[in-house]
Amino acid sequence: MKFDWPDGDNSDALVTRSSVAVVTSGCDGAVEEAGQEYLDDVEGRTREPAYSVSLRDGNHNFYNTQWTPPAQLGEDDSTCPDRGLRPAPQQNALTAYATAFFDKQLKGDATNEGLLTGERALPGVTSKTRTVRTVDGH
Repeated sequence: MKFDWPDGDNSDALVTRSSVAVVTSGCDGAVEEAGQEYLDDVEGRTREPAYSVSLRDGNHNFYNTQWTPPAQLGEDDSTCPDRGLRPAPQQNALTAYATAFFDKQLKGDATNEGLLTGERALPGVTSKTRTVRTVDGH
């Protein structure tokens, strides 16, 4: 999510010394693609890789089982229910992207980093990825 003060200065809320990944959804009826704006703000200011993943046709509430119907707190907030992803493929995609991120950051294992950079597609979902430019331009 984007954390701006009313005057627009969010510099004290930017993560620039640790790698970060933001995952959003194309059919998100709760916050839409606001998380991607955060990465726009760190572009060229971060020292570590920052990754962006947006699942086309994903639903904000399907990323976890507590917000996915028929759970008590479950709700389908999709803005495109006629073509939206089903919960299982969306949760599996999040698991794959999160595993790739944490394997790279915590274990130094870049085997699946191609999922985060878009060099390798994840079967069963369509996503848009990008790697944010760091301070040194990479």
